[in-house]
Order: sequence, then structure tokens, then C-alpha cells
Amino acid sequence: MMMEILFLYLAASLTSFFWVKRDKESCADIIVVLSGANKLYTINRIKKAAELFNKNYAKTILISGKYLSYWMACELNKLGVPNDRILIQNKSTNTSEDVLHSFEFLREIESMLLVTASVHQRRASMEFKRVFKNIKIINAPSNDYFHIFSFFLPSGWLITLSEIVKFLRYA
Repeated sequence: MMMEILFLYLAASLTSFFWVKRDKESCADIIVVLSGANKLYTINRIKKAAELFNKNYAKTILISGKYLSYWMACELNKLGVPNDRILIQNKSTNTSEDVLHSFEFLREIESMLLVTASVHQRRASMEFKRVFKNIKIINAPSNDYFHIFSFFLPSGWLITLSEIVKFLRYA
């Protein structure tokens, strides 16, 4: 019985670990950062976007999300991103809407750095790629709570499983 539990624990941990979609960071036309459910889940995404901006990976950041977009812009300002380098898309309430409402900002670009939670990165990337077929999407997940602990905790496994189900539903 103990071996079966250990096997399930290792299998769930490995699934969570390999689910994260991460690319080598490189220069792009824009950084797109998706808001999370609340400020706690969004702050690390903002930090990641500011880090990429401050390393000159892109000259502009697009914030996507209805409820937290203006707070996100203020946080980016605190991290050294000037207002004139921030675009705000404040209509979307979910990932599909993020893609839809970002179209006007992204239709002329060739590449983007996509920043969201590590566990959400694969599905977000898939949804953006479905609409923006000719845009190179560079996945740059934030180092958030789920990234650090999801490999080892049942709560992380549940979130990963939830994202896998959503991914399969949209795929």
C-alpha cells in the first residue's frame, strides 16, 4: 500500500512539473501579461513582466484583464515601467476573452512574450496561438505559488489537473 501511494505521489508531482510550458526568453515586440483571479495570483506575473521589460526583452507591455488592469499598471510603474510603455486591455474576464480583446493590440506584431501563471501557461499559449497563428509566442511563466509548490502538494496537483481538463476541452 505504501509503494502505491509513493508511486501516485511521484506520478502526480512529475505531471505537475512537466505540464509547465517554458521557452528560452528572448526579445519580442511586446510582453503580454494576463491577470489572475486576484492580486495574490497576479503580483508575480507583474514582477515577471517588469523583469523582462527591464532586461530590454520588449519595449511595451500589454496588460489584459478587466478587474485588475489599473492596479497592474500601478504595480508596473513601481517596478520601473513608465506609463507610456503600458497598454491596457480591460475588457476580458477569462483567457478566451483575453485573446479576443487583445486582437487590436496584437494584429501588427510578429512576436510576443506571454506571461501568466506557470500552471496556466500551456493553455493560454494554445488559445493565443489559435487566433494569432503568425505570431511567435515565447512562453515566460511567472514563478508563482503553484510553480514552487505544485509538484509536491495535492492542491497543486488539483490545479494542474483542472488546467489539463480545460486544455483538453479547448484543444
